[in-house]
Amino acid sequence: MYLKFIFIIIFFITSKLMAEDTLQSNFANLKKLLDSKTISIEQFNNGIDKLLTTSEDYQSLKELFKNNIINEKDYLDILDNLIFESEDLVVTNNIIVEEKSYDNLQEIELSLIIFQVGQKVPLSLNAKVDSVEKLSLLINENKVEKIVIKEKSNNFFNDKNIKTFKNIKINLDNKKKLKGKNRFSVKSFADANLVMWWDIDFSNENPTGEIVIEIPGRGPQIKLRPN
Repeated sequence: MYLKFIFIIIFFITSKLMAEDTLQSNFANLKKLLDSKTISIEQFNNGIDKLLTTSEDYQSLKELFKNNIINEKDYLDILDNLIFESEDLVVTNNIIVEEKSYDNLQEIELSLIIFQVGQKVPLSLNAKVDSVEKLSLLINENKVEKIVIKEKSNNFFNDKNIKTFKNIKINLDNKKKLKGKNRFSVKSFADANLVMWWDIDFSNENPTGEIVIEIPGRGPQIKLRPN
């Protein structure tokens, strides 16, 4: 009877979350319940079923986990990316997005050099130590609005490799420090988004700091610094 009561409470909590929060918020709250062992992985998946009822990618991913082809950590990492991608689709399909003009925004051009490439980086990504990679950031006040690839000679950040930059949450604090993260998708890694963590300091004449790129299920794998 006690266990049944607990299950009812959990069901009520998760149902309430589904009704009130966004897709990403629902996932985060379910993940917290899972991490705290308030719910089991089966109950967690039941909650995700309600969020991604029509996602074939999720059903395929769940089957891989169910059949022990991938472990729980990799399953949750890839699922995290699917949630972000699905949220993007919901926004695109339900909101008329006003086209932004980037003509009057501040632009920062960054020259970066790759100084570390992990052993788990696929060769198809073409990430090479000592490769110089150039990116342009379009900034509105203190917020990065867009990341642009202009340099055709890039080995890693080029149009043949990168599909899109998304979920940009990078601020230029006091016009001196670039901190935050964004996600991006690559054509040879279609099932997941990579994550870029930014920590670049413009306080001195020459920028310092680094950018760390994580590959889902493999952790931090690529590091760049100002060149």
